[in-house]
Amino acid sequence: MALCPICNHEADSKYLYTPYWDCKFCSCWFQSPVPPKLYEAAHEKTETGDFAGHLMGDYEKEVNRNLAKQIHSMWFSDSPIKTLDVGSKYPYLSSCFRDMGCESYAMDNIEIVPEYSKELNIPMLMADFENITELQIREWTKTDKFDLITMIHVFEHMYHPLEALKKLKALLKDDGVLFIRIPGHDVTGFERDLTEGHYTIHPFFHTLDSLLELLVQAKDLFTIDWTVPMEGAGQRDLVLRPVHKKPTICAGMIVKNEERDLPKCLKSIETAVDSVVIIDTGSTDSTPLEAAKVWLSTGKPMTYESYTGASEQDASGDWKLWSFSKARNVFIDLIDTDLDSDYVLWMDADDTLVTPESVRRASYLSAYNVIGFMIEAGDKWVHHRMWKARMGVRFEGAIHEYPTHGGHADFIFKNSIIRHDATPGLGENSNNRNLRILEKEYAEAKTSRTVFYLANTHKDAYRWEEAIKYYDERITMGEYFRDEWLFAYLYKARCERSALREADAEKTLLEALSKAPWAEFWMELSYIHIIAGRLTEAKATAMMASVTKNTPTSLWRENNKYTDQPLRAITMCYEQEGDIETALIWAYKTKIAIGVPDSGWDEKIASLESRRVL
Repeated sequence: MALCPICNHEADSKYLYTPYWDCKFCSCWFQSPVPPKLYEAAHEKTETGDFAGHLMGDYEKEVNRNLAKQIHSMWFSDSPIKTLDVGSKYPYLSSCFRDMGCESYAMDNIEIVPEYSKELNIPMLMADFENITELQIREWTKTDKFDLITMIHVFEHMYHPLEALKKLKALLKDDGVLFIRIPGHDVTGFERDLTEGHYTIHPFFHTLDSLLELLVQAKDLFTIDWTVPMEGAGQRDLVLRPVHKKPTICAGMIVKNEERDLPKCLKSIETAVDSVVIIDTGSTDSTPLEAAKVWLSTGKPMTYESYTGASEQDASGDWKLWSFSKARNVFIDLIDTDLDSDYVLWMDADDTLVTPESVRRASYLSAYNVIGFMIEAGDKWVHHRMWKARMGVRFEGAIHEYPTHGGHADFIFKNSIIRHDATPGLGENSNNRNLRILEKEYAEAKTSRTVFYLANTHKDAYRWEEAIKYYDERITMGEYFRDEWLFAYLYKARCERSALREADAEKTLLEALSKAPWAEFWMELSYIHIIAGRLTEAKATAMMASVTKNTPTSLWRENNKYTDQPLRAITMCYEQEGDIETALIWAYKTKIAIGVPDSGWDEKIASLESRRVL
């Protein structure tokens, strides 16, 4: 066990053969105990032990020139600025800024600093950045604040990264730029830094998550204003901007008779958000009391308002909601106009935020205006659940509503989880409610989205023929919202199969495959073939699924159709044909594709093993 210096969580294992402890909470790899501090690794010197910085070749110099031009143009409009390159070694980057009219300084703690300074005519200080004070740097450079500080493959050398950030913030102008290039083990190609030489000088191996967690711990130092992974090189470039207060988050939600679920939801977000706005659309139970009981203990602000402007009262006096978007837009308006919040987080009362840390980290990724989190309800899919306040986001759609973010840059936290509990609650059945709202929408305007969700509502209630009718209508409406159009084919075929119309289902799937070669379509064909005993065809269609590449969509791709499901089907086909040896080969391939413990599949392998003819 070792305590992570970034997030203070315990790491219980190391990454493979390396000296790095692997923190599962913030994804940082760190050494504990740390290696003795060195400023130059053995592989960074010549065979005779001389410093090798001056051996920078033409290619490396060109890379530095292009980087200087990019930074100077993108963030300073080519204006003269004051720059400091920390850990510069050979200060060629500083000389590039100098050649563009900037006042440039560099520092490192290697013995050859005076020679490099003289060779490139760049003022250089021989010092350890972590041990020198801001005052000493200011006195040496006669500069109070810098426009730009660069750290190229240096931040991972910092033994105390939080203290280093504090010092960097003190040296940087309020509108300044801290540019960092860093190895990242969340970027392809990172293995190149897993060498003995790198271990001696890198106490940390960061990721975007670990850097964001570091900013969360810092509270009011920096946000990440821009970042690009250098795929294949195992590196990441980042621009950090100073902030003077930690970003704040307000959670917004609508509720009705949620006394069972709301307390759990509120408890799950209490460490992630700074305030909450709840819009009650007509509760008759103790929802308001339960909300107050949970949130009072946090000491954080809560706004709780009743709103029935999107509802109608039925004969029994119950308020029936007719537009989820209209109700949700009330909490957006309150947050945007009345609250000093930087971000809006959208939650449902029956949601549980499993990873509150991902929400806090997202608030420090200012490079993106909209954040996607993974929704878990049996399967997983992406929802845009968080965005910068006062950005004009509005919900659309009376039911199955979605926030419109106008093409703003978005980022998906793939390791985040919001768990949705679909257990029926009090009052109106959700399927009946959806059908009621969608049928009204359909009568008023037959949009492709309304038709698609009306079909889904019938499918979810096992009304196969009604669902097929609406999927047919959606398909004939064409490719507008292409993902939705393709899913209409898939779901229609499943309904046809459930209605024992296998021939129609096969025809639907073949037509779908002429539009897009999705593994979901191939696997549906394979299932039809298996049921019909057409095992040769079943193996062929499953094989097609196994070699199909998944492509991102805005709806709910079934990732297992691209991994283990085709191999499971092939295994079972060979088993049914009596070819146990070949079935076993595919069974072991399936186990690898599953990638997680699966006792049921282990039993399948054991059964096949017992039936082998030796």
